[in-house]
Amino acid sequence: MQIRTVNLFISFMTYSKNFKILFVILVVLTIIQLEVSAQVNTSTIDSLNKKAKSLIFSDFTQALHLTETALRKSQEISYIKGEATAYRNFATLYSRSFNFYYSLKFSKLSLKHFEQVGDSAGMADNYITLGHTFRRQNELTTSYQYYLKATNIYKELNQPERLAVCLHSLGEAELALGMFDKAIENNKTAIKIFEESGDVAAIPGCYNVVGWAYLEKNENQKAKEYFDRAQALYKNETLSMPKETEIRILTGMARYFHEINKIEKEQELLFTAFQLAINYQAYYEAVQVSQAISLFRKEHPQLAFPESFLQNHLMATDSLFHQLIRNHAGFSKIAMETIALETQNEKLAVTTQVQAAVIDKQSDRFFYLIIIAVLMVIIIVITTISSKQIRNQSSELKSKSIKLQEALDQRNKFFSIVAHDLRSPLTTLAVFSDLLAKRAEVLSTEELKKMGAELKESVTNTLRMTENLLTWARSQAEEYTIKKEKFDLGASIQLEIELLKEPAKEKLIEINFQPTQHTWVEADKNQMAFVFRNLINNAIKFSKIESTITISISSNKTEHIISIVDQGLGITQEKLKLLFQAGKKVTQLGTKGEKGTGLGLVLCKEFIQKNNGSIQIYSDGIGKGTTAIVKLPKSINDN
Repeated sequence: MQIRTVNLFISFMTYSKNFKILFVILVVLTIIQLEVSAQVNTSTIDSLNKKAKSLIFSDFTQALHLTETALRKSQEISYIKGEATAYRNFATLYSRSFNFYYSLKFSKLSLKHFEQVGDSAGMADNYITLGHTFRRQNELTTSYQYYLKATNIYKELNQPERLAVCLHSLGEAELALGMFDKAIENNKTAIKIFEESGDVAAIPGCYNVVGWAYLEKNENQKAKEYFDRAQALYKNETLSMPKETEIRILTGMARYFHEINKIEKEQELLFTAFQLAINYQAYYEAVQVSQAISLFRKEHPQLAFPESFLQNHLMATDSLFHQLIRNHAGFSKIAMETIALETQNEKLAVTTQVQAAVIDKQSDRFFYLIIIAVLMVIIIVITTISSKQIRNQSSELKSKSIKLQEALDQRNKFFSIVAHDLRSPLTTLAVFSDLLAKRAEVLSTEELKKMGAELKESVTNTLRMTENLLTWARSQAEEYTIKKEKFDLGASIQLEIELLKEPAKEKLIEINFQPTQHTWVEADKNQMAFVFRNLINNAIKFSKIESTITISISSNKTEHIISIVDQGLGITQEKLKLLFQAGKKVTQLGTKGEKGTGLGLVLCKEFIQKNNGSIQIYSDGIGKGTTAIVKLPKSINDN
């Protein structure tokens, strides 16, 4: 079919020489126009990505909108570098909103596209973003390694300005890891490069790292010198510089005044830094300044604080937390749609490669447009034949999208529950702390002991909820990898019982456990320790005073069966169905009023399933106790 079409066309061209010349000219002009149009489009996309990057620290919503636009336009004209840069902007935006899962996803997509076009500088920029993401998760060693990879690339490419950015970030990681001299050296080198290039806006961040490093080395006067330099630059209203850096500089100056015992000035700077963090919704910095203020109040209880400060502090941090949850929900939807579109584009790329392969075989560019037309007809025919299959796939994708949205709704509801349950004990801590600070001298010894006991219980419950929350968050971000090893399950459970003896003793509870010999399993030891620590702690929490908890291990040919039986409050069948669902509130206090989020059981089930086991919770109803049954496969070489 194609050969016959080409022959007819050649016959027609031979018939009219003048028409042939005219047609060739039209084809050439068309190709030139297409190439010029493509150049204009790519230039526009580059401008969009650059503008989005510049707004990341000042106008988050606009930066997100521009990045979406740049990605869509890049995909329309198959501009791979434009897609790669947009994905990198997405990774930075999601990292700054603490949505690390999607930040890592977009970083991988960006790296893949930059590799495709052989752009080493783009890959180095991604390594910087990955370094920031892992530093925000306190994975300092991993963060340092990514910064180092980016630094080495820019040294090879001989790009001083980007090298200076890498050296600054590398210095931040070195400061966190205690490598103070290296942090100072790298940031002073970065300052020199920025000064030579005229990039003044980047210098305050370097001054900040050097100042903090000198503070850690107890060279306070040198630290103040660099903080003063940074603040002088921030007074220049014509420069646009990140507010996060200004917050860190204010906190550094507060630390300097702390070292020279000027506590009023320290207090003033901490309050200023916290207000600035709230105003600009700088979540990461707000948490750090809040911790510094809490430590300051603990060290200086004699100082008067504004009556409204504690209430405003709690309201502000609570507002930031809920804003972060709302951002997660909205940004997650955008991320899901973008990643789904990327999957579709990968499928379309296969068809495009087929077209390119056919075109490359043609020796004469004159037939370029004819071949494209033929291929388009083929694609239309294939699309028509495959329409039913596409509709089925569309229906399947829609179903998966609904399920994903339900999972996101469940997670958001869970975060709301956690926010409520954490706020209550934190408010108790704040009220008691304030009462102790203001009225300690008029309280009796008995009242102080009672308040101390309540504070201890509140802190313990809060720490346990926080630990479970962080563990769950890391598991959702795919940071946990299974590290299986062979170990004695009985010995591991015995160790957890020893760690929980104190809370059991407080409620006069006896824990009976007679481990059998050599109950070997091959599983992740840390995850199993988490599982049995949570299950035993739950049994203690819901057990009656002066009751007994019985733990036993039995075995069959393929698995070990662990049972944990308490004589506690029990649970209804309706609530049993909700125990392993994140976001489903199961309201039941312990026998001493202990609270929890139920997240521990969700994680227990997840960890047990990852290790090829199962868990079931049984109860005959209220007041009839509870039984937890865990089954784990035996080690292959169980002797």
